[in-house]
Amino acid sequence: MKKLLLSWTSEARGVRLSSTQKLEVSNRLLQIKNEILSIFSRTPRSLGEMERWKATGFQQFMLYTGKLVQKGILEDDLYQHFLGFSVVMCLLVSPTLVKSHSEYAGNLLHYFVCRGRELYGEEFIVYNIHSMLHITDDAVQFNGLENCSAFKFKSNLHTMKRIVRSGKHPLGQVTKRIEKRQPSPLEKHREKNCKCQAQCILGV
Repeated sequence: MKKLLLSWTSEARGVRLSSTQKLEVSNRLLQIKNEILSIFSRTPRSLGEMERWKATGFQQFMLYTGKLVQKGILEDDLYQHFLGFSVVMCLLVSPTLVKSHSEYAGNLLHYFVCRGRELYGEEFIVYNIHSMLHITDDAVQFNGLENCSAFKFKSNLHTMKRIVRSGKHPLGQVTKRIEKRQPSPLEKHREKNCKCQAQCILGV
């Protein structure tokens, strides 16, 4: 999603939105900001703030808001291509739909990659784009892409960054400090004994 957005906002090869179009998309994003349900961790930001978008923001644009705010602004062939991408990702994140529509999803991803080369040029086919040809198998294996995403790990990056005190051996610093936070075997044993004693006293 980020690559597509960068193509529309910064690349010059006939796919870039004009300043007026980018402003209109941004205005639409901000207009629906108050309509976003609380189940979403973030509300939409303007295209001008895209450098500060988090992964969940790109996901929200890909699955939900992008279809609304770009209708009538993005060129028809680019919009149809994006719709195919959005639809297939909606299928793959759903544990129910991925089971019944996996073959269709695979075909749609193949269309997305091949059509993307035609619309955006050879430079569009980077590793991340090519690897999308294989994510249908992952979605089927793990019962939906949400079950094999890296969001859980990404959410903990802030905590891990705060653990690092210097640029020397950052991985070692993280593992040592996480290890120190874990209860020692003796503490675990004492905790287990306390629980057993409490259960005996209560007659459990």
